[in-house]
Amino acid sequence: WMKNTLIPLDMVFISEQLEIVDIIYAEPCVKAKCQSYRPESPARYVLEVNENFTIEKDIEIGNKIKVR
Repeated sequence: WMKNTLIPLDMVFISEQLEIVDIIYAEPCVKAKCQSYRPESPARYVLEVNENFTIEKDIEIGNKIKVR
């Protein structure tokens, strides 16, 4: 959920095998009870990046994460 987050974010959900399984575009929440975000497929990690980062960098579901 996005309570007290001031900017919109892209939420990149990543599996244990380091594959992107979902991307959710989340708006800030100013209400007392905020929406919960759940990926379409099981995920181990979530990476939050600035709004539209995934679009600008052509990041898609099915891409693999490379850790350096």
